[in-house]
Parts: sequence; C-alpha cells; structure tokens
Amino acid sequence: MPVLMNTLITSLASSSSERRQVAGRSLGELVRKLGERVLPLIIPILSRGLKDPNASRRQEVQNLAKKAVEIVVLVIDEEGIEPLISELLKGVGDHQASIRRSSSYLLGYFFKNSKLYLVDEAPNVITTLIVLLSDLDSAIVAVAWEALSRVVGLVLKEVLPSYIKLVRDAVSTSRDKERRKRKGGPVLIPGLCLPKALQPLLPIFLHGLISGSAELREQAAQGLGELIEVTSE
Repeated sequence: MPVLMNTLITSLASSSSERRQVAGRSLGELVRKLGERVLPLIIPILSRGLKDPNASRRQEVQNLAKKAVEIVVLVIDEEGIEPLISELLKGVGDHQASIRRSSSYLLGYFFKNSKLYLVDEAPNVITTLIVLLSDLDSAIVAVAWEALSRVVGLVLKEVLPSYIKLVRDAVSTSRDKERRKRKGGPVLIPGLCLPKALQPLLPIFLHGLISGSAELREQAAQGLGELIEVTSE
C-alpha cells in the first residue's frame, strides 16, 4: 500500500494530463474507501519530502502530499474525525522531527479547510500544539504556531474563556521543557517569541478579562502575566 500511495501522489505531478487524471481518480477512490486510515501512508511520504536536500523536489513533494490531504479533508465524515485527529496527534509526538513537522502541518490544514464541526477536538489539539512550541526544531515551532492559530480561530468568542486553564497548564508544561534545556537565565518559549506570537492566545485571556466572572478574570490576568513572561514581545 505505501508503494501504491507514493506512486499515485508522484503521478499527480506527471507531465501527462491523462496520467494525472487517472492518479487523481484512483487516489480519490482509495481515500474514500480508507478514510482517515490513509494518513499513516501520507505522513511518511510528506516527511521524506521535507528532508529532501533538493529544494525543488522538497517543495514538489509537499505540494503533492497537500493535494492528497485535500482529498482526505473533502471525503472524511464525522465518524472519521476522532481517529484522524488521534493519528495526527500521535505523529506530533513522534521522535522523528520530520514526522512531528508534517503532522503539525496537517493538523492546521485540516482545521482550516474541513467543513466538519471540530470544536470538540480543539482543546486537546491546542494543548498539544502549545507544548510543541518549545520543540528543538525551529521549523516545527513555526508550523505548530501556524496550526495553533488556525485551531483557536475556529473557537467561538464566548467559548474562549473556558480554555484559560488548559492554556495555562500547556504553557507551564512548555516552559518546564524549555527550562530543562537551559542552564540558567530567562526561560522563553521559542514559539512565543515569533513575530506576533501572542495573537492566537491573547483573545482567550482578553475575553476572560472582559466577560468572565471575578474568579475567571483573576485567572485570565494571571495567565496573561505568565504568557508575557515566556515571550520576547
């Protein structure tokens, strides 16, 4: 199956329009039958492409894998959401940097483009991505931040304050990971030192300050302070 999947994805870039059409139809049919189970096949292909030293080939593989994921996003149904997210979160925790990077990218892409209701999956995904902001690989940090922005962007404003505790806990875990890597000095989370790094998380605390109860406003203020402590902004 991996050989077949790799062949189909590669054929999407064929100079032959007939071959591209056949590959597209075959890939679409395969994804429709396998659903989220196709992700373990696509992620390694994308990961290999991310490691390719040839920039042109690297970009080509990313684009082709993206096309395959677009098909997954279009055909997956509500029953497939949980196993799909589970597979991607497993990839985010993989020991291989390329797998973590591609899984983070696919999470962000799925949340941005899917028409399904994904808000119930957001808390676990947000927690995982925040912790990933302290990854040793700067490319993973950037991809995780982009994915985090897309996931938080799906959450209704009135629901955001309910995420304060989980965000504080995730920031604390990420900070602890960073502290273990350092030998003294200030502890900053790399992903929260990117340009406009606080944008995805600020609304969670600001809405808590504006519309929350007295207790929630206090938690929001504390969380905001903790967030500022680990950023260079």
